[in-house]
Amino acid sequence: RRHTRYISVTGVQTCALPISIVNGIVDRPQDSISESANTPVLWEVSLPILKYAVIAIVTGSAVFLAYLLLMAPMQPWRIASPAVFALVAVAAWMLHLRGRTAASVRVLTFGSWGVVTCVALFTGGVSAQAIMVYPVTIMMAGWLIHARAAVIVAAMTVAATFGFALVEHLGHLPAPLPTPTAMRVIVQSVVFVVAGILIVHVLRSYRNRLAEVRRLGEDLAQSTGELRQSQVQLQAILASTLDGMLAVDKQGKVLQTNSRFAEMCNIPSAILAGKDDQALISHVLDQLTDPAGFMEKVQSLYDSDARAADTIHFKDGRIFERLTSPLMLNGTRIGRVWSFRDITEHRKLAEALSAQTERLLIGQRTARMVILDWDIANDRFSWSDDIEWLRGPLPPEGCYPEYVEQLHPEDRERFLSVRAEQIRTLQQGSIDYRIRRTDGALLRSEEHTSELQSH
Repeated sequence: RRHTRYISVTGVQTCALPISIVNGIVDRPQDSISESANTPVLWEVSLPILKYAVIAIVTGSAVFLAYLLLMAPMQPWRIASPAVFALVAVAAWMLHLRGRTAASVRVLTFGSWGVVTCVALFTGGVSAQAIMVYPVTIMMAGWLIHARAAVIVAAMTVAATFGFALVEHLGHLPAPLPTPTAMRVIVQSVVFVVAGILIVHVLRSYRNRLAEVRRLGEDLAQSTGELRQSQVQLQAILASTLDGMLAVDKQGKVLQTNSRFAEMCNIPSAILAGKDDQALISHVLDQLTDPAGFMEKVQSLYDSDARAADTIHFKDGRIFERLTSPLMLNGTRIGRVWSFRDITEHRKLAEALSAQTERLLIGQRTARMVILDWDIANDRFSWSDDIEWLRGPLPPEGCYPEYVEQLHPEDRERFLSVRAEQIRTLQQGSIDYRIRRTDGALLRSEEHTSELQSH
């Protein structure tokens, strides 16, 4: 409750609160898509292939060596091929254990191809049993590394085959030694086991890929539904707000806007559909009283992280409050959001209130009247104008004495009694009394009191 001696009109300043709209679109580079198409479907499924291939090669090499030592001791030079094969497999597995899996599969693939090529060269070229390993090597390259590796190994195999044929045609191919049937069985068995391992895991990985695709499809359907719902809600929010909203990316493309913005700036639907920020600006510039200042502000803000607020004036008398802030996504500025509010009526009311207040002050000074506002609850006083004419010059200590102390002693008790009754009954009233100014002059004052209640 305030005990006051005036009628006041309080202006409430309103401001537009911008709604930040983030419309993030994550684009996957085309290069990464192409690369993923050439890599194994699931790398964790390829690791068992590496493991079982190493085991099959080492076991087959050990059996082959045992057979040579027991059944064909007269061909000691044949020991070199299984020994080198085993060394290649062991080296590949050691690299894998050290965390260098990519190097491991390359050593196993290209090392195996090199060993097979050398063995084929000395055991009959295109007629050698060793070339049976080539198809398995090509499959390993494609599955364990990527499609390009399979193409490279296949091209190398074709070149080696033509090389064998050419050397044989020229008569420079070493004469092959007879190969026992048991030795052929061992080589073929190892090839069949490795091929079986590859095929089994390719099929298993394919099934896993299908299951993964199904899960991704279900997740995508759910995410798409949620995204549509979010878009509907966003459009409803934008359509219901009193502010005109505009979101633009760093390339000047309109990301989002609402019908209120188009209505406020008289923008045709064709320009909105084009989503070109420059076209929107050009259309608005023709309506402004200061297009150059408008453009200067826009250009200074587009490449900054600053927030700003100002007003823009239209030729038809309308006034917009413009608020802007950077559009952020994961801590990176991707554009800018603009909010526009029509404050024409608020500005007119504020100007009318200011003019009315000025006229009131002029009237007060002319009539030698002053308004005192007393906040009873907090015991605070405020005066509407300079009160020196009423209370006298400001004392040297910088503050006036209590107002009651300046009242004439003969009027003081009556003043306090009347004021207490007015506060108790909440009734308007008036009282005249004398007041002693600080310079000693005596003035007669007539006071009119009214009651205002704050809820």
